[in-house]
Amino acid sequence: MVVDALHILAHASKGGWAPDGDDRCLVDRDLGLLLVANGSGPRYGGYHAPFGLDPGLDAFRSTFASSSDSEPARLLGALAAADATMRRLGAEYERLFEVERSRSSDHPMEAALRAADAVRPKRWSHLRSHCHFAGGITACSIQASGALCFVQVGSGRAYVLRDGRLRSVVKDHTLLTRMEEGEVSMEGMDYRDNTIFYRHIVTQLLGMGDHLKPECAQERLEPRDRVLVCTEGVWNRDRGEESVLQLLAATPADFRELLDATARGSMHDATAIRFSRRDA
Repeated sequence: MVVDALHILAHASKGGWAPDGDDRCLVDRDLGLLLVANGSGPRYGGYHAPFGLDPGLDAFRSTFASSSDSEPARLLGALAAADATMRRLGAEYERLFEVERSRSSDHPMEAALRAADAVRPKRWSHLRSHCHFAGGITACSIQASGALCFVQVGSGRAYVLRDGRLRSVVKDHTLLTRMEEGEVSMEGMDYRDNTIFYRHIVTQLLGMGDHLKPECAQERLEPRDRVLVCTEGVWNRDRGEESVLQLLAATPADFRELLDATARGSMHDATAIRFSRRDA
């Protein structure tokens, strides 16, 4: 089986937070690569333009395309390249921010804007905003045999619907999930009253932290499977897996409308890629 034998739907819908939206989706049939990504807000004030994530995605795709490794090493290498690129640019942005602050006595936010202008890719020159080189990627590679490999860093998820049973393939890196899995102690935390707060704290991001530990899983695409790769704006909502099941069952037109409705009135973008075999 080749990627051309798949029926693929992909759509990104903008929420109400970042300018121009900070979610991304990529479908590259030639590479057999599907991914969704979302950016993360800055540590000091304002909000970033979506260009903060784009250099990492460029590095991810080019590294994946040039790699001769087998999965999952190929995907993990691409993640490492994205992380290194975003760390380097983030460090440069911080350096320029300090330089701009030392040159002027105006508000630090103005210094941050000038530093952002210095590192902004040309395609984002129309946006004057802060930047923050951090975010998450959930990716899936598809081999000719029908083997699937998933990697995930951040708050994204991937699901497989098989024989009426929905299963999460790779875990997200939100604090709530890590607490529920027993990986983070709940001692001293008011768990029951703060689940909404904990569900939006991300414990790992590309471009941040010294010990990146991606989630990785391998599957085989069966004839009747439907697979969904999505950002936090889809699954981490009050309706949770109900939204995922609706997207997996939707017609192509309804698929887009459901994502638009999810993002409408929300702070988060809603982005998803759904695929299945054409002969299913």
